[in-house]
Amino acid sequence: MKYSDEAIFCVKYLKDCGFLSGDNLAEIAALVDDFDVEFKFVKIDRGYFHDLAVHLRALWPPGEKDEKHPWRDSVDNLKKRLETLWVARNLKEYPIETCLSVARRYLAQFETSTKYMQTLKYFILKQGKIIEKDGKIKYIQQSRFADMLENNPYEVQDEWNEAFESSSTIEQGELI
Repeated sequence: MKYSDEAIFCVKYLKDCGFLSGDNLAEIAALVDDFDVEFKFVKIDRGYFHDLAVHLRALWPPGEKDEKHPWRDSVDNLKKRLETLWVARNLKEYPIETCLSVARRYLAQFETSTKYMQTLKYFILKQGKIIEKDGKIKYIQQSRFADMLENNPYEVQDEWNEAFESSSTIEQGELI
């Protein structure tokens, strides 16, 4: 029987890590000795939203709010909420550090009491509804996170600083 290079690689990896020690695996383990194909592990770039979800999750406290709702959510769920938010609000790709500083400012408001602090998933995106006069329900996407990102005074200040620093310098005595 001929095994694929990938299967042999897995066997070699398991043998090198000490997982293959049974007598019934001796035949498969013997294949490793003749294995000459080299495989390398490749780091997968999970992308902007995954990285942002991981960093935001680290800022929120562990445990549950009011012993009912988790403060955090899984990275995959947070990533999906972030992707949905960016599409719904047509947000630009903010630097992750800017997003984290906005989140830290939000959290700083609740240092003494977390009673009114939102869980992370609802801070990112929460579906709300409005009942119109005719009785129809209109669903809206609410996001404290996006509101704070879009109205971030620190980012405006950074843009002014960058514009000022990148402008040409004026020599002493030169007319403006």
